Amino acid sequence: MKRISYILLVTLCMILVMQPVSGQGMAALEGYDVGVTGSLGFINGAFMTNAPVGASVVIGTPFGYNVQGFDLTFSAAIGGYSAESGDGNTYAPIVLGVGANATIKEMVFAETHLGLVGAGFGFRGFAGVSLERLMKKSMNLPVNILIGGEGFLALKPNADSDNSTYWGGLGIRIDYSL
Repeated sequence: MKRISYILLVTLCMILVMQPVSGQGMAALEGYDVGVTGSLGFINGAFMTNAPVGASVVIGTPFGYNVQGFDLTFSAAIGGYSAESGDGNTYAPIVLGVGANATIKEMVFAETHLGLVGAGFGFRGFAGVSLERLMKKSMNLPVNILIGGEGFLALKPNADSDNSTYWGGLGIRIDYSL
């Protein structure tokens, strides 16, 4: 599992270092965006006694494609969450993954990240409504607000457990375009 963690970390660093061909300075970061998602869990597996609360940072890249209003780009996510496990201990999983974001007509979005969730392989998904048309087009702001459901699957929640678990909740993210 450590090998997968190292591969994910190297991949994340590569995504952050890669720059589209363009000018110098801030122009080299054009097309990237950084978002912070706050998440309030309301459903969870038996491993936890309460649904985790936490946040993720998502770094979107300009790499991908756009076809007829369907925009698919690559991204990376890192986050931390906190809950209580069934044995009364604090459960604080780290999320680290790479994946893709899909947006349809700048209104509906879905993103998926595969990687480390807790002590093993897992999945992070976030889908809902994007306010991009309102925030960027109408109000001419460099931010976007995304509201939707966020879900996680941890195949190995901690080093002492062989059981998998899940949690989900409401996520609200603010993206800033560089």
